[in-house]
Amino acid sequence: MTRPDIPYSPRSAEGQHLLPQRKETAREMHAPRHNRRWTRPALVARQRTHSTVELTRDLTSPPEEVFAAYADLDARTEWVAPEGQEMVYSDGSFRKNGTDKFKCGPTGQAEMDGQVRYVEIDKDTRIVYLESMTMGTDPVAVSLVSWQLDPSTKGTRLTVVSQVCSYIGDDIVEGTREGLGATLDQLSKYLENR
Repeated sequence: MTRPDIPYSPRSAEGQHLLPQRKETAREMHAPRHNRRWTRPALVARQRTHSTVELTRDLTSPPEEVFAAYADLDARTEWVAPEGQEMVYSDGSFRKNGTDKFKCGPTGQAEMDGQVRYVEIDKDTRIVYLESMTMGTDPVAVSLVSWQLDPSTKGTRLTVVSQVCSYIGDDIVEGTREGLGATLDQLSKYLENR
């Protein structure tokens, strides 16, 4: 029998932990949430949460340039991962019902698996996709994400909405907010420097 206040960690018949037991270092505990490493015991110990993250940016580029920066996988890899993070694509198919597969995490330690399935792509206007994140076989989060590109007097008003279902608690929701915000800032810089 397990107690709800004690994190579950599978053990062998001899009582040995089957999953690596690792405490966060002081540096990791004070790092922004999107830079933290997720260990399997942490995945099992937390509860499911749901939240909606909505971010808006006014970009100086027209919608067709913003759309192109997302649609081109080589261009996207230049701006998609927040500083100190990496996203390594193993497959990319930007089309309706197409999928992207990738690993992400701290630079040099991309251990989390991700998959995106595109539900709707309306050229220069909207991108809608389902994103699932796992660590090994453990689910971390599932999100429904939409990118809305509206023409504006400056260029483009970009609104990104991510409806997140986290399997490991609020850290993923806050990590989504921080990471997505950093990603959109990097997209803005990428477009300005082209």
